[in-house]
Amino acid sequence: MSKEGRSDNQSLFAKNATQRSRLTTNKEERQNNGGTLLQGGVAKSVSETESNDVVTNSQTEIKPPTAAGAGGGQKLKSPAQIAAKSPTFSDSEKDILCPAVKLMGYTANGDDTVGEGAFSRVYRARSTKVPNKDIAVKIVRLDDPKIPVAWKEYSMKRELKILNRIKHPNVINVYDVIKTHSRIYIFMDMAATSVTNHLEATKKPTSEQTARTWFGGISNAISYLHHLEVAHRDLKNDNILIDFNGQAKLTDFGFACFTYDRHKKEVILSNTSCGTKVYVAPEVFNPPYNAKFADVWSLGVCLFECVTLSLPFPDNLPPQLFLKRTQRGLVIPKKFRIKLDPSLQELLGKMIEPDVNKRLRSEAIMVHPWIRVPRN
Repeated sequence: MSKEGRSDNQSLFAKNATQRSRLTTNKEERQNNGGTLLQGGVAKSVSETESNDVVTNSQTEIKPPTAAGAGGGQKLKSPAQIAAKSPTFSDSEKDILCPAVKLMGYTANGDDTVGEGAFSRVYRARSTKVPNKDIAVKIVRLDDPKIPVAWKEYSMKRELKILNRIKHPNVINVYDVIKTHSRIYIFMDMAATSVTNHLEATKKPTSEQTARTWFGGISNAISYLHHLEVAHRDLKNDNILIDFNGQAKLTDFGFACFTYDRHKKEVILSNTSCGTKVYVAPEVFNPPYNAKFADVWSLGVCLFECVTLSLPFPDNLPPQLFLKRTQRGLVIPKKFRIKLDPSLQELLGKMIEPDVNKRLRSEAIMVHPWIRVPRN
């Protein structure tokens, strides 16, 4: 059992699916297909990927919108939709925690579903460790035959190992990770919303002051992860959560990887194309690449989307054309240039920079003049 960081909420679950196409990749391209990656635009099964860099969790390389919190990679649906469509869990099952977990002070009800993924569901839960507070539990059924063996042997173990290492105020808090012979229970905080849900609900970009608050915290979290030689590899606004105090929290480490081999004392380059198309750096389409540098690009796209309510590169382009557009770098349309602070435009240009040698590093984002403006 280990302790560490993530979260989820319920209030926005029913309305997440209606507006997402404007803010994300083509839905068909992001459809979860049970453990398939895209390697340089070519479909590749999990078993064919390198053993130390397998990436499939409750997501695939191009995957659906995530939940506003607990259980990274969760596609938000209403409880009625989940009950109607998910084949993994019995509709009649009410008591979802095993006796040993209950003895540890946790309770949850099968009727109170708040999200789902390809290999998991997320439920509202309670714990004696945090009385009078709703938390979330992500449950993965290891005995589900639909879960790829490679995911259980590599990706799952790596994600849990990373969760066990991280503790940061801008990473969603995980209370416990409990593994039994047939299930994994991840108990974590609940968040009020995600950046994606906020943008969809308000239908307008955030103020620069709000974006500065959120991304100042998230850049701090990314710099912290990179210092630990961990890359997230799936930064997008679905995975940036906002807690009830308005603070940003990073979630979903299903694609996270280590970036340095301390025994061999050498950098580990990522050989797998993973993430969500409209957020990933151009080098991700042609591995190997440094995943920490790719994280900075993705964070820049998240920030651009937050302050403009649009994506810097059209999500409906064919893969090769999309790649060519990203390789040209960021071009900010005039309608945004006249509104955005020049310092913010400079920051975005340095983050969404196709030349990895010129791209800003995560630790430099935190000290950039635009980020350092006093926040409320």
